[in-house]
Amino acid sequence: MEEKRHWLRDAGYTLCWEAGLWPEDDQVFWWEKRISKVERKARRDHKNGRIKAGDRYLETIIRVIMDETGESSHERNCWRLS
Repeated sequence: MEEKRHWLRDAGYTLCWEAGLWPEDDQVFWWEKRISKVERKARRDHKNGRIKAGDRYLETIIRVIMDETGESSHERNCWRLS
């Protein structure tokens, strides 16, 4: 596989991939980079119910760029610390 956006490696992105479910399916490649990692204290309960008001949690934001199309998005993940 030749990367279509090889310059992203120099910018600190990591190339990730996922194989298709069947042998004839194409593999999917994307670039990821963590752009934010912050420790926070919840002021209210989160919608998912795993983090309650007063809990400390770690929030990370990851930028994802699809190698084939160049489409980008952000993923937000939270992990409870206390």
